[in-house]
Amino acid sequence: MGICLALILFFFYIIVSNSVNVPNGDDLYCLLLFTQQFQDASSLTERLQLLLGQWVEHRIVYSRFTALLSYWLTSHVNFVTIF
Repeated sequence: MGICLALILFFFYIIVSNSVNVPNGDDLYCLLLFTQQFQDASSLTERLQLLLGQWVEHRIVYSRFTALLSYWLTSHVNFVTIF
């Protein structure tokens, strides 16, 4: 059991340590632009509309919330840790 756990942890360590903090596909627009618009929003209703709004055909509340959480904790959006 201990060897399996060590191998799994080593695998994730290798993946995270070799990951690059670069947006993938439309992350540049749907997450970075959203984060900027959310910070610039003046009211709570406008912020909720941004958070719950539709992106193309999807509602990406979880992705938006994790991008905001990353921004609030580290003052930048870290694409390695949010996905």
